[in-house]
Amino acid sequence: MEYWISINGEKEGPYTREQLLLKTIPPDTLVWHEGLTHWIQAAQLPELVSMFTPFEMRKAGVSPVPPPQCPPTYLVWAILSTLCCCQIFGIIAIIYAANVKTKYDRGDIDQAKKYSERAALWVILSFVVGLASIPLQIVFALL
Repeated sequence: MEYWISINGEKEGPYTREQLLLKTIPPDTLVWHEGLTHWIQAAQLPELVSMFTPFEMRKAGVSPVPPPQCPPTYLVWAILSTLCCCQIFGIIAIIYAANVKTKYDRGDIDQAKKYSERAALWVILSFVVGLASIPLQIVFALL
């Protein structure tokens, strides 16, 4: 995600989150990114709040918004569906599930949610295909 900042009325950017970390902006710096309707203080963005110490926050008079909770990874379900049902779909589910926490830790909450939803979808598909194939396996075993 790319961010623009406003320092002394001058707009600068775009910057990545990592570049903003190196720039050491104060918590009350106005920030904007695509999807926001207006400029907001950096400490009010969940993905940027970890950049600031509590002391910096109090000094700037900013109350932080706590970061949202990490979406479920479904990793255990993905592994079970791989072992018990459909291996191909289960492996895809594992790949998505393994990346949820990585995306969340990087501050990309939207991507983490998307990967979580996709992991859940592939787990469900794996179970459905695995259960649907049981009657076929029985028929072929009897032949």
